[in-house]
Amino acid sequence: IAIALLLRSQKRLAEGLRRHACEDALTGVGNRRMLFEAITSLLASGARQHALILIDVDHFKHINDQGGHPFGDHVLMELAKALRNTAPEQAGVYRYGGEEFAVLCPGFDETAALALAQQLRSAVRNLHFDLDGHREQVTISLGVCPLSHSPAAESSAWVQAADRALYQAKKNGRNRVEAADGLRRPGAQAAADGNPETRPESLY
Repeated sequence: IAIALLLRSQKRLAEGLRRHACEDALTGVGNRRMLFEAITSLLASGARQHALILIDVDHFKHINDQGGHPFGDHVLMELAKALRNTAPEQAGVYRYGGEEFAVLCPGFDETAALALAQQLRSAVRNLHFDLDGHREQVTISLGVCPLSHSPAAESSAWVQAADRALYQAKKNGRNRVEAADGLRRPGAQAAADGNPETRPESLY
């Protein structure tokens, strides 16, 4: 009995450590590591009807400058909660890094993913935050890429395609959804990665 209890305790400890390693400490959603593990698992499954949504908070530097980092953290926590409450159960919500989030949508075609992205955008737009007696509204830009664009896609290519769509949403005025135009072949992607105009940081 003692050995069984010890093994059970060790298993729970290992599960807890893994959960903390894969969970974003601030928002409670999955972290970047967990996102790529989930993407790898989907790619290995052989099914190709999936979609990835990348999300960026518009003008987040201004939010931090106006309210300070504690206010910025509060915005990120509430935004993550809104994404989690809006996304369907089978979709996973992750913090990609900084003010960027990702929603991985197993079984979603492009039409369903675009519809969900609009729902997520509306959910965040409906959030309001009090700052020094003023109500602040936060918006997000979203890039959507269905995996069906390329049956031989790698995780990095899939994320980069969604990121290009996100950049396009930023370029076209923010607070909007854009769809990826497909996954580029490795040579074309390498050329795009070497071009500083591909993803100007000033838009983020």
